[in-house]
Amino acid sequence: MVKQSDIDNLISELQSISSKVAEFNNNDQNLFHIISMDHMEIKHSNLLGWLLDVNGSHELKDAFLKNLMLQIIPIYNRNCNKVDTKPLPSSVSENNWLDSAVLREYKNIDILFQDNTNNLNLIIENKIYSSEHSNQLERYEKIVNFEYPDETNTNIFIYLTLYGEEARSKKWITLTYQNVISALYKTIYSVSNLNAKTTIILFDYIYLLKELIGMDDDEKQKIALQFGINTRMRLNLLRTTVSSQKRRSCQSLKGCAIPKQMKTASCSMKNIVTLFIFGSKLVR
Repeated sequence: MVKQSDIDNLISELQSISSKVAEFNNNDQNLFHIISMDHMEIKHSNLLGWLLDVNGSHELKDAFLKNLMLQIIPIYNRNCNKVDTKPLPSSVSENNWLDSAVLREYKNIDILFQDNTNNLNLIIENKIYSSEHSNQLERYEKIVNFEYPDETNTNIFIYLTLYGEEARSKKWITLTYQNVISALYKTIYSVSNLNAKTTIILFDYIYLLKELIGMDDDEKQKIALQFGINTRMRLNLLRTTVSSQKRRSCQSLKGCAIPKQMKTASCSMKNIVTLFIFGSKLVR
């Protein structure tokens, strides 16, 4: 049975989300435009570090990490022949990553994700509109290989760029922000108890990255619609799971601003089932 307090809190959350949907196409309302994050590598690295932190306030645990690993592993495996390393099975992404740590600017390395349980490290050099300099990648390789020897660790060196520029060193695989966008989308639709604040942050960040890569109006509308469908699914789920005795409590949902395209949006049974457990988990 859904508790009255859960209903009240969820209604409040949905009203907040639907208000955000109404503003979504307004560039000035994007969180990352407000803080002028567009071209600032350090802020992108801060956000990515936050998302990779399994104990982060986003409450995603290791969901984003697992989805990003699904993007990383095939690229890493294709590079193995060039650097004489062993490929990783795709199942590695499903490992338990809850005993991991994220270090920012450790010895000037943008992001160092370190996991002792799996003996795996992600070394990420983030480039927005800059390029490598002063043999920095070689220096980072020496630091990591000294502290985490190849004999006992899998060290994945990642050169993250907007458009897929390659690093000079063959040890670094090329990851693009399109891979990050794919991981963000999969995270949104794989986490059943995604809270409102994290939902807004993820969609705003996707929108920002799409703009940086180059996005036309149709793509902007697509993101807005996906955001709307996500909200609409929660509204429909609330209406179908609340008992008839408590339906009166949902009358305040009528005040939610639902875009026209959301009213005709349909969602798959798989997604409905995925979100079904929101009652006890969505609101904390």
